[in-house]
Amino acid sequence: TLTISDDLAFSPVLFLNQVTVSEIGVATGSATNEFEIAIYSSDSNLIPSTRLHAAATITPSGSGVHTAAIPGGNITLDANTRYYIGITNTGNGSNAVVRSYSGGGTIGKVSSALNRQSLHIFSGTVNSLPATVTSTDVNELFLCAMACFVEA
Repeated sequence: TLTISDDLAFSPVLFLNQVTVSEIGVATGSATNEFEIAIYSSDSNLIPSTRLHAAATITPSGSGVHTAAIPGGNITLDANTRYYIGITNTGNGSNAVVRSYSGGGTIGKVSSALNRQSLHIFSGTVNSLPATVTSTDVNELFLCAMACFVEA
């Protein structure tokens, strides 16, 4: 599992075909606190860049896959373009725990550390997803949230 505690986690996503998405979500192993989730584009360095829609709020009632409609309606994601799912807990100190995986390969370096497959921002007190992210904001993270999409 991946515990998100007053910081932001970003999991990479790549589609082989163009897809129109109506919902996004993640899997939880048990009941967890409310969290926000959104899709981000990536910049030329393949780092999360711009949030593509208002953040959706999910309040899981137990284990399983939890999804929310994309605020503002469906969004089309291009083939062979890296996107990120951004997730953060919404209450200060109220951890969100989502299922994760740790064997999916690497996404590249953002520092001198080992390659990792997801990114995060350790902020300490941020409980909402920012509109934009810069490469100086992010660090490497080993665990990657298991994201899901519902095609429109």
